[in-house]
Amino acid sequence: MGVNMGCNAEQKSKILTIIYQRGEISPEKISEITKITIEDVKACGNILKEEKLIEECCGKYSTASIIGIKAEYTSGDDSCSGAG
Repeated sequence: MGVNMGCNAEQKSKILTIIYQRGEISPEKISEITKITIEDVKACGNILKEEKLIEECCGKYSTASIIGIKAEYTSGDDSCSGAG
């Protein structure tokens, strides 16, 4: 196991909590908040996506439950939900 690339349970939990609190957030912002390296944030993001706990759209993570419900709010640059 490489030390520089990976995602442990504690990191995964922190990241998932932030995504659920914020609704939509970029990996860069998560890295800033948690002090987890961007590589590890993305590694965790990939695992969370595989587990269907989160979705990724336009380079931002969002909770899987928001996708499909068509959330009725706009977050500044909402280029994702208008696809079609």
